[in-house]
Amino acid sequence: MALFCGIFSILMGLIGGILFGIIGGGVAAAMGIIAFILGVKAKKDPEKGNGLGGKVTGIVGLFIGIVMIMIFAGAVSRIKKEAKDKHLVNLEQTVDGLRFGVVGLANKADKLDIDLDVLKEEMEQISEE
Repeated sequence: MALFCGIFSILMGLIGGILFGIIGGGVAAAMGIIAFILGVKAKKDPEKGNGLGGKVTGIVGLFIGIVMIMIFAGAVSRIKKEAKDKHLVNLEQTVDGLRFGVVGLANKADKLDIDLDVLKEEMEQISEE
């Protein structure tokens, strides 16, 4: 049983870690611990053999599981950081665009105000005539 858990731990670490990321690595690490414990218990019971295969495969599976967890946790952290940085850049560009738009609107409003003043003066001149 220890050897089976150890082999499952190694396979889950390699295949499950790639397919399921942190979850696969966590399952592999847990199965590696179980395989190691069963291997130690098997050594105490002479009828079950010496449990060396279970201990070795359990340690290997535990190591692979921990490596997979570290790889995917680092990748997720890096992706979050890059997304946050990209979001800030996009936000800054949006704010700059809004600032440019507000300045443009203010300029147009000033021009419109001047045009209205000119139009009022022309209307007054026409009404005086």
